[in-house]
Amino acid sequence: IVKVPLVIDGRDIWNEEKTADGHDPSKPREILYRYCKADEEEAQEALEAAVQAARRWKAKPLQERLEIIAAIAQGLRDRR
Repeated sequence: IVKVPLVIDGRDIWNEEKTADGHDPSKPREILYRYCKADEEEAQEALEAAVQAARRWKAKPLQERLEIIAAIAQGLRDRR
């Protein structure tokens, strides 16, 4: 079973006591992955990290943002 951590501000967080199973809808008895759930404190931390990331993104020059998005798009095309 693949373990999917909670990721907050680039940090992987794993707590065996706060997990749930992910299932294939066509095979509901088959567990595909186990993921870590956030508690209220972690959810707040994730929100704060997202606000800070949005501020950093907004501060980047438009050309730099366009280059980043173009590189991501190319990477997605390459993985098809």
